[in-house]
Amino acid sequence: MITVFTKDHCPQCKAVKTVLENTNTPYRERPINAGVMLLAQEKGFTSAPIVVDSAHALTFCGYNKPALQGMIEVNKQ
Repeated sequence: MITVFTKDHCPQCKAVKTVLENTNTPYRERPINAGVMLLAQEKGFTSAPIVVDSAHALTFCGYNKPALQGMIEVNKQ
């Protein structure tokens, strides 16, 4: 399952969630907390949301449409 780590008042977070909802792709939303921030910084992620699909070892940050579309396709298989 896809997990979208979000923060308040984040247009990129809303855009990612909208695409997932419009494609009927299941996801769960979690807030970005200190632990998530630490891990994100270690991976070089600098923007929200942080989108993770641990089942397929896929992760990206921000509104990255090609990465999001790829993640959606992998989860529909």
